[in-house]
Amino acid sequence: KAGSCVTTDNNGHIFALKSRYNEFYRYDVATDLWDTLAPMPFDMGGHRRKVKRGAALCYAGGDSIWAFKGGNTWQFFHYSMDRDTWIEKEAIGLGQSLKRVKGGGSLTWCPEQQRVYALKGNNTYETWYYVPPPDWAPDAPSQPPRSGIASERTLPFSGLRVAPTIVRQGKVD
Repeated sequence: KAGSCVTTDNNGHIFALKSRYNEFYRYDVATDLWDTLAPMPFDMGGHRRKVKRGAALCYAGGDSIWAFKGGNTWQFFHYSMDRDTWIEKEAIGLGQSLKRVKGGGSLTWCPEQQRVYALKGNNTYETWYYVPPPDWAPDAPSQPPRSGIASERTLPFSGLRVAPTIVRQGKVD
């Protein structure tokens, strides 16, 4: 279903978050076996919220996976592989668009900067980054003592153009 997402830990495992059911699995490539892990929590302020469009996962080294729930929520989670637990982190916030994470939401980890970068999706150009606390992982290099969702950043798209490429007689138009 729309909203399901995957990531890898670079150690021969693929992690899959199943939309609508919040189920979380680990696939071991070497053994060709699946493990059932702790599901992403449903609860959000007393309401039951499912993983839906915009859900995203990214592996960040050590035992850490970061996740968006998607589904027009602002929920952002940290999953600890060692503890098999989900911890809800600071909400991404509504930002300038006043929209939540929905279809098109995405996450990626930048090891050089020790940050999670995020796209909100939901027909916005809003990008965000999250700086985990200095002690979030034992092998993390020292960083300034701050954490949380950074203020909204809007990418300057003036120099970026995406268009179909038409090839004729070996030439690109």
